[in-house]
Amino acid sequence: MEIRPAYKGVGIPRKKFLCLLFVSALLLAVPASAQVAPNVTQFTLAGNVKVHYLYKLSNFAGVIPYGWVKVITENRENEIYVLTGSSVSIFSKSGMETYRFGYDPAYGNIYDASVDRDGTMLLLSYEGFKFWITRCNFRGEPIERIEPKNLPPEFSDILPNRVILQNNRLYLAEYGKMRVVVMEPDGTYADGYDLTKILQFPEDKLADTGMHNFNLDREGNFLFTMPVVASAFVVSPDRTVRSFGKRGSAPGRLGIPVDMLRDGKGNYLVVDALKSAVLVFDKDFNFLMEFGYRGKDPSNLISPKIMALDGEGRLYVVQAAKRGVNVYQLTYE
Repeated sequence: MEIRPAYKGVGIPRKKFLCLLFVSALLLAVPASAQVAPNVTQFTLAGNVKVHYLYKLSNFAGVIPYGWVKVITENRENEIYVLTGSSVSIFSKSGMETYRFGYDPAYGNIYDASVDRDGTMLLLSYEGFKFWITRCNFRGEPIERIEPKNLPPEFSDILPNRVILQNNRLYLAEYGKMRVVVMEPDGTYADGYDLTKILQFPEDKLADTGMHNFNLDREGNFLFTMPVVASAFVVSPDRTVRSFGKRGSAPGRLGIPVDMLRDGKGNYLVVDALKSAVLVFDKDFNFLMEFGYRGKDPSNLISPKIMALDGEGRLYVVQAAKRGVNVYQLTYE
């Protein structure tokens, strides 16, 4: 994203010109190591939300060319966890890799993870069609396996894509059949949701259903998207359903929505793989702004797929084409 001087080609008073010249000279005199990163881009302010592009996740060799990986955050130290299938990399809130574990047959194929408030991790792993959940310490060392217990027949064959530990409850979400199982920390069944029935889809439409990604907000509401119908859904624990989204290319319309989060101010963030953008809606689903878009600038996105948000308003967006994980700062006025 090229930033051009706003005064280029426009006559300005001599005093302002001299002032700009003086400021430029001061900036040039500052050593490069002391200057602020030059690629910080500010997007449009809308609905009291402001977005800045910050950087990409990196290690000491430079930007890591991640493709479609999974990213999760924890709000205790605001660390970031990147899952590549065979390993888990941990990043500080400044976006630098600090630790990595995995490459061990005992972990299997690490499909998803969740981090508890005390730093312990839950890993969802697969070997073929068999899954298991491993509780690990903050260094990824296994502590115990958690086995689902007392699942009713309608959920006994669940194959989860997502694991979330929140408010001392364990959530397993299966995208294809749109099922969610809620368990106690030891794996004992507590509740189950068949979202195809809750959303009341016609029988002839069931083959076309399927949610894409699954998250929880602070109130325990289910957040997910359905790309087939270009809509985003909010399902409360009492099974009340709300949804929004209309297909189209105009601002505020959805093409292929693939993930949704809720920020600390109650706004909904939806990432759209077709538009290569993140769309922001307020708590009443009113459209506020879009940012990202396909392009070559570091702040642009190419087919984004997964988001994560830390406790300090940093948004992590996973994208395709080995473009790495973009990090944006959300601020509010």
